[in-house]
Formats: sequence, structure tokens, C-alpha cells
Amino acid sequence: ASLNLLMLGADMARVIEGYLALHPKGNLNTTILSHDPEAIAFAKAILNGQGDRVQYLEQNIFSLQLDSSFDLIWGSLHPNILKEEFRGILVQLFPLLNTGGKALFSFLQAHSTISHLLAFVGWELAYPSLSGIHSLCREILPPGYEATCWGNIPSSYGLLEIANTQPLIS
Repeated sequence: ASLNLLMLGADMARVIEGYLALHPKGNLNTTILSHDPEAIAFAKAILNGQGDRVQYLEQNIFSLQLDSSFDLIWGSLHPNILKEEFRGILVQLFPLLNTGGKALFSFLQAHSTISHLLAFVGWELAYPSLSGIHSLCREILPPGYEATCWGNIPSSYGLLEIANTQPLIS
């Protein structure tokens, strides 16, 4: 069986390159999604020669049209993403996640000054705190999905895991 990975952005292309080099006959099929043509070109340059093991999609996540589903969705979140943008990203990704699949997002929390400035003009960050991102996920996750959030409070680094725990339909 193969593992289907959707990588949001091209910043982890070197990790994929390393895995594919160590497992030349491995079963990882990777789709790299980015709206940035330079990011796609960067990933293609790094992953040159991987043939049908890597596909590239130059699309905006908010207008994503895919017939595929994935076992793992992997990406990193910008620290200043707005709550409604994050909600929109998750809503686009839910249907793409296979039963038993996981979506993993690494993130760096926004500086409190940025949070306060955006709140002043009426904008709300998706995760002004580690508990904030977890609360937002619990609020918007459909039935059959679970969210777990880990973080290092002093450094503001975190990891969000969303799992599709729906039972398999037989």
C-alpha cells in the first residue's frame, strides 16, 4: 500500500528529497501544493528526477480542486494567519483527509504586540495562544475529527494534529 502525502508549500522539499533517496523503492506519493510559482520551481529543482512519485500543484488552497485524498497533510502555518483564513483552510482540507489520516501543522505563535494591533482594527488571529488554536479547532471540526495541540510555551513553537477518526465504510 502506498502513503499519499499532501505537502502545503514547498519549504520541506529537502525532507522529501532525503526520504526518497533513502527509500528509492518506497511507497510515498507526494503532492506539493503552493500558489507561488517560485516555490514550485524550488521544489522541482530539489526533487528533480523523482518522476511520478512527486506531483506539483500551483493553486491557491482556497480554490483547490482535487480528486485525490491523502493519508497525511503536512504544512506550516504563518504566525499572523487570521481566524477566518485558518477556518477556510481547514474546511478545504477536511474532505481530502482519508479515514485514519492525519493533518500536521507546525506553527510559531504571533508576537503579542501583533495580536493586540490586529485586535485594535477588528481582526482576530487564528491562534493568539496555544489554547486558542486548539479551541478554534474544536469549534470548527466536523464530527469524526479530533485535534491535538502541543507547544513549547517559552519559544512559542507548536504542532497541531488533526485526525480523521471516522469509521471505515464497508
